[in-house]
Amino acid sequence: MPRVLTLGSLAAAALGGVAGLAPLPSAAADYDIDCAVILCMAAGFPSESSGTCSDAYDYMIDRITDRPPEPPFDTCTMSDGSAYGAAEVAFARPSRQSRVGWICLEPAPMAFDETADYTFATPSCYPDAEYIPSVFEGGTWFLGAPVAAERIAYRFQITIPTGAGSEPYVSPVFLSNPDTGFLLTLTPEELTQIAEQPTITLEGAP
Repeated sequence: MPRVLTLGSLAAAALGGVAGLAPLPSAAADYDIDCAVILCMAAGFPSESSGTCSDAYDYMIDRITDRPPEPPFDTCTMSDGSAYGAAEVAFARPSRQSRVGWICLEPAPMAFDETADYTFATPSCYPDAEYIPSVFEGGTWFLGAPVAAERIAYRFQITIPTGAGSEPYVSPVFLSNPDTGFLLTLTPEELTQIAEQPTITLEGAP
C-alpha cells in the first residue's frame, strides 16, 4: 500500500539542492501517485528503474489534457492525514500562434510571423544564421539551412517551501509536448539565453 508523504522528505530534499533531490525518484515509488508527481517534478521527472516518475508524468499529462483541464496533481496526503498543499506549480499552455509556444532546441534565431497560421505549419530555426550590419538599411540576415522549431504544449515549474527563514526550492522550467514526446528541462539561465535569441522575418533574407 502506498505510503503518505511526509513534509520532511520534501524539505530535506529542497534544502539539499541537487544532492537532496537525487534520491527522490526512488522514494516516490513508495508514495501515492499525486505525491509522486510532486517528488518527481521537483527532481525533473528523471528516468529511473522503478518507472514511477514515468507513471507520474503520464498521470500528470492525463490530468492537464483532460476536458476541462485539471491541475497537474490532486490531493497528496501527509503522514498525519492532512493534505500537503505547500507546493506551488506555475503552469501554462502557450498558444501555437504565440512565439513562446515554440522553441529552438539550441539557441538560434527563429523565423516567426505573428500573422501566420501555425495550426499545421511550423516555424523554422536557423542555427547557422549570421547577421551582417549595413549602414544603409539596418543589415541583412544570411540564414543557412532551416531546422523545425519544437512545439511547446505545456510549461510548468514547481516551488517547494523549505522552512521558516529559508529560500524556497524552485525547480527548473519544464517544457513538454505529449503529442510528440518532447520534454525539455531548462535552468533559468538557459531559458534566458534562448529567449534572448532574435525573431526574424524571411522577407528579403538570402
